[in-house]
Amino acid sequence: MFAGALLAYLLGGLLLIWLYRHQINPDGVAYISIAQKYAHGQFGDALNGYWGPLLSWLLVPFAWLGLPMQLGAKLIALCAGGATIVLAWRCMERWQIGIWLRYATIAVLIVLAWYWALPSPITPDLIMVPILLGYTYVLAGRYASPMKQGFALGAIAALGYYGKSYFLPFFMAHIVVWSVFIWWRNKKHWQQALQPYAVAVVVAVLLIAPWAIAISAKYHQLTLSTSGQYNFNLIGPASAGHPVTSAGLLPPPNSTAITAWEDPTYTPISGWSPLSSRAALVFYGQTIIENVRAIGALFVGFSVFALAVLAAGIILLTLRWHERESAQLFTLLSTIVVYAGGYALVVREERYLWPAFGLTLLLAVYMANYYGFYKKRAAFMVGAGMMMASVVAAPITILATQANTGLALKQGADVMRPLFTGKERVASDSFDSFAYCYYLRVVCYGQINPLQGDQAVRDQLKHYQITDIILMKPAPELPVYLSNYEVVPTNNPAIILLRLKK
Repeated sequence: MFAGALLAYLLGGLLLIWLYRHQINPDGVAYISIAQKYAHGQFGDALNGYWGPLLSWLLVPFAWLGLPMQLGAKLIALCAGGATIVLAWRCMERWQIGIWLRYATIAVLIVLAWYWALPSPITPDLIMVPILLGYTYVLAGRYASPMKQGFALGAIAALGYYGKSYFLPFFMAHIVVWSVFIWWRNKKHWQQALQPYAVAVVVAVLLIAPWAIAISAKYHQLTLSTSGQYNFNLIGPASAGHPVTSAGLLPPPNSTAITAWEDPTYTPISGWSPLSSRAALVFYGQTIIENVRAIGALFVGFSVFALAVLAAGIILLTLRWHERESAQLFTLLSTIVVYAGGYALVVREERYLWPAFGLTLLLAVYMANYYGFYKKRAAFMVGAGMMMASVVAAPITILATQANTGLALKQGADVMRPLFTGKERVASDSFDSFAYCYYLRVVCYGQINPLQGDQAVRDQLKHYQITDIILMKPAPELPVYLSNYEVVPTNNPAIILLRLKK
């Protein structure tokens, strides 16, 4: 019966995918462009310290076969959703969850996976969901050989790092938390108990090392990732937001890149340290508090019962600390808290928390099964129904209302295609123009910042030899700095296209 549910998910996803095949976003453009470089053997330009390489590697076969890369990204996301469903089922089997509760959970996960895979942005965050599920599955499992468990944990940690570099600091932080828990429970045999986790760290380091060496050579300094430092600087007191939207025109990082967003490492952003002054420390403390509040709001957005589930888990863990089942309860709770809490130190977005959301759903199922809530059948059925309805309500709405998302952008680019040869250099008044540049295969130098002043903008346009400007926010009169450009008639009513006068 489970095989039938999984098949229904895959077949339903393949039918729905056609409605969302045109969805595109800046991150997706970067992953696709990097994948094309790998496919064409341009490894130097493909190496990237900001974007995890796993999604781009998975996209390479689609580039080799000449298949639509956006469609390929959605197929990969559907497969990640399928892996999530399989691993969730395996977890519930291990926990001996009641069969009807298992199927109800799988039904919810099917809707969630469709939502995360199809109308949502092209992102590796859905890939991280089964990776985090696999991590928790192995972490709390019983293995005859500590080496076997340690190797499995280390391999999963390395795979997570290649998906998103954030997984590495999460793994290191969580393995410390877990080791303290294991030491507390096995004080007499703590060295033997902690052996798998020491092995896991060594295996993870060895598997990560080749990539770290490669990107360190590219950036000429020891580098595990550049995304952490960039995102940390992004929340600094002097930050004006992403440089691609605030710093004016920026050149792409290499000759085949579409925008500077392909490697934000090279974009200008002010560094800072919370320890530089008392004011900076206070600012960072306030930022963390705001991030924690926002993360809590995102959990509530996932389900109005999510925070209640986490609170109930903490209470049950406290009351039943010495029971055998508390190890699994601690695994789920600590993984959710550390994974979600780490984003409070930098930046947070709803999609970053998808792995934690998936575990929160399983935490609710685990508690309902093991701690007897389901024995009060009527109350449980009502509560379970309300929880699951709250989880799927928004995804169903989005799936229904966002069909054909991105189609208008593609159609707009298609009618403009005869006006472009591919050699143009494009700027815009909105970073959203990246989609036109992606479809037209032209280089985009980003978003004009009129706050820099007319002369500064004019100098930038001249310096980068900008030939075309796409205006997505038409005004009654063109700004002074665009006086060297003239309007080119198009059949796209959503924009105004300007071209440099001859």
